[in-house]
Amino acid sequence: MSRLAARDRRALLLLSILAGPTLGYRLLVGPYMSTRAELRESVQRETMLLASEQADLRDADLHRKALAAARRQLEVVTGSLFQAESRPLAEAGAAQYVRTVAGLSGVELRAVDTPGGDSIASGLGTGRIMLAGEGGMLEVMTLLRRLEAGPGRLITRGIAIQPASENGRLSFELALDAHYAWEREDEMAQSRVVRADQ
Repeated sequence: MSRLAARDRRALLLLSILAGPTLGYRLLVGPYMSTRAELRESVQRETMLLASEQADLRDADLHRKALAAARRQLEVVTGSLFQAESRPLAEAGAAQYVRTVAGLSGVELRAVDTPGGDSIASGLGTGRIMLAGEGGMLEVMTLLRRLEAGPGRLITRGIAIQPASENGRLSFELALDAHYAWEREDEMAQSRVVRADQ
């Protein structure tokens, strides 16, 4: 019994000597190394975030200037569109503009039609304006030049010309593309609510 007990004691001692380092690593060194690795990754992430934010702060003035330039460009582009509270009103405004330019150019219009078009985005769209009329060659060319050079965003897409009479007048049909801007429906609803509250 005593020899077995001594043998068992030696076996337990040998087992503890062999298992001690492994157990110590798992209980002490392993968690320490894992925590240290996580801490290192966290510090690296925070360092990268800090560097990015510092770069943004350094470039803030540049971003402000770019935003101001983009706003100015948007105002210029929007200023060249036919604008109104709704698309039908914008189309009517464009048609009236074309009639006025035709009158100033000495051209007689028989018809002005706005058959509709596409919406590019909320509150922005394009449409076709169809003209039919009569005038001399000089008057028709003046009309075309004034329409394309005017403040309205009009682009000539097609023209058909034929003699109308012996006195040199021409009969023409003209297709124009117009660009419109109008209040979006949600903005109109909000403005109506504000006006009703006032």
